[in-house]
Amino acid sequence: RQLSMASGMIVVGKSLNSAEMQDSCAIDKLRQEIGRLQRTLSEKEDLILASRRIAIDKERKLKSELSEVSERYTELRAEKQRIEDEMAILQENTVPREEHQK
Repeated sequence: RQLSMASGMIVVGKSLNSAEMQDSCAIDKLRQEIGRLQRTLSEKEDLILASRRIAIDKERKLKSELSEVSERYTELRAEKQRIEDEMAILQENTVPREEHQK
């Protein structure tokens, strides 16, 4: 009996002919390619997850900044309105120069 190694399998009782060797090599190459593609896919999935985490963090920061800016805008509008109201009161209580000189 003759033993031959092909794709990690032991074939007992016969030698592999050239077509079987080619098939065995092709299968090995395909398995290696599948392994490489699986690793690549896994790496890409990891990158996608990392990108999503980054995007979620950025979105959270932007929402926070938007909230702060909106709050500040509201405060400034209220301050502007108070100043305009004060100016209106001052104008109402101010005697025109012509009347003051009389």
